[in-house]
Amino acid sequence: MADLPLFIISFANNPLNPLSSLKKEELGIKKVIDDLQLYGCDIEVVYPTTREEIVDLLKIETNRERLYLFSYSGHADGDRLVTEEEATYAHGLANLLAECRNLQCVVLNGCSTEKQVFLIQESFKKTNMTTPAIVATSASVGDAIASEFNVHFFQQLLTYGHSIADAFSLAIALINTIRTNVPISRFLDEQPQDLGTWGLYTINDETIRVLESIQVGSQNQYEPNIRLFKSLIRELSSTNPDVRKRYTNDKGNILSIHPYKPFIYQSFPLPISKRLQRLESSQSTNDKAQGTIFYNKIDRNRLGELTRTALTFLDILVAFSQAELYALLQSIPDALSPDSKKTVFTAITNQKLGRTEVLTTLLHEIRLSPKPLFVSELASLITEEDTRLEELLGFFEKLATTIPTMSNTQAESLVELAELRIVGVFQKCMFLTNYHLTSIDNIQLNRKRHETAQYRHEVFFQRWGMGVEPARDSEVFTDYYLDNASIILHKQTELDNGCQYINLSPFLIDEVLFSPKANISNVMALMGYKPHSDEFSFRYLIYSNKENEGKSLVYQENNSFEQEVEFENIAFIEIKNEWEHFFNLLA
Repeated sequence: MADLPLFIISFANNPLNPLSSLKKEELGIKKVIDDLQLYGCDIEVVYPTTREEIVDLLKIETNRERLYLFSYSGHADGDRLVTEEEATYAHGLANLLAECRNLQCVVLNGCSTEKQVFLIQESFKKTNMTTPAIVATSASVGDAIASEFNVHFFQQLLTYGHSIADAFSLAIALINTIRTNVPISRFLDEQPQDLGTWGLYTINDETIRVLESIQVGSQNQYEPNIRLFKSLIRELSSTNPDVRKRYTNDKGNILSIHPYKPFIYQSFPLPISKRLQRLESSQSTNDKAQGTIFYNKIDRNRLGELTRTALTFLDILVAFSQAELYALLQSIPDALSPDSKKTVFTAITNQKLGRTEVLTTLLHEIRLSPKPLFVSELASLITEEDTRLEELLGFFEKLATTIPTMSNTQAESLVELAELRIVGVFQKCMFLTNYHLTSIDNIQLNRKRHETAQYRHEVFFQRWGMGVEPARDSEVFTDYYLDNASIILHKQTELDNGCQYINLSPFLIDEVLFSPKANISNVMALMGYKPHSDEFSFRYLIYSNKENEGKSLVYQENNSFEQEVEFENIAFIEIKNEWEHFFNLLA
């Protein structure tokens, strides 16, 4: 590990004057670091607690060369840090840190550490090294509030990839929401004077991002898609015979991802498969002439596509969860308590609520189901003990709102981090390889119905191949009720009348519902609808040739016959009827 970027993070709980919140701070920050390493960020992190351990690390030249972040949490005052066994005086520590040419950030999360900032800055001036940004305090701070601040700061800096200045501002904003009395101080002999005493001290570029710095400093050059596809190959080698055979022949050493790609694409439902193909596809000379956008470059376009890939997972999981609840309430109307029904209703109709929050709410409720779920993996996807997927999806949902205002430089610095987190999303959702999505429709039979419908549905299989239109199957599917152009989820590869499935309508639908001449399957997720509304909002999960982020379906008054309007109105009525039935079950 001698070549990896180094973080030194000290949690020094002096036994003579222990801090009750320091352990919570340590656990919170270690979780941030563990997640960073889990998703493939190559760094070394050490957690010294004594002066001797800190000095032993910094006296080694290679350690000083690769140190990017130094953080101390514990008792302090103006001229020293109180490590576990003794005081560590600021003057000597400042001189050691000033020998670290790559040091980007110093955090001194104790009381009244502002006086140490001047020592560190002066030491760096003497060595002509670039002075790092320094987070310090101007007075005594409470133990609990100091713990909260530092966890928030590390999350914003390393989980969300913000600049040091932005991470600091967000951490301050977050702790300003806390209104508690803090009985213990991190000063040696005073009670806390203020809840907001932190400062960011920098004489250089405040926009520096620590994550970007360690990626530049790492000797492992980032190449888009390699980490993602190698992770998928390893995961699929235990379940997919074709992948296992090739992986075994390669003896676990994946020399090239290209022979594996068809098997990877075939393993996932079509919306995910299409996203993978877009991320991986290469650019040709002809593409350059046409100005086609490809997503295997380190740029803003790739960051956007990685985010859309994560949101595709999010939309699919929300649809699955709603379908499970709908199926449950149709069979057992009283399966949920009145409070649970109200919680679900509020979540799915509150358009200000993030989709990740909606998903978490729905998953909590379907875990209470008295009957087995069709997608059994949903029950353990997000729990109080395991919130990793919630955090990952929340990261991308927040990222989606900030990408439009980002500069290209900012976006490029987040591409590797986003791919690291996409790897985590795929790892949590590999169970989707056990399921298949299939569209069911027969436009001619069911569009104009003035009597009770006779349901006969053509199977519109969704194919995975790049550029291949889904083929209409000649067989008709007659046994079960299915809405026009609905999508069903099933476990067998081939669909027949004995196949078990769950109907995803109206939570996922196919765009063929809106066009009598449709020959391309565009899966759409319902994004927002309120009771008695005149509009549905959808997001495409599979794009057609033109880029479409979403579509609204509105009922239109149509005095003269127009085929497209007629189709949309019938679609609107069918979907609205399904939603009203769902709402009635929740009432």
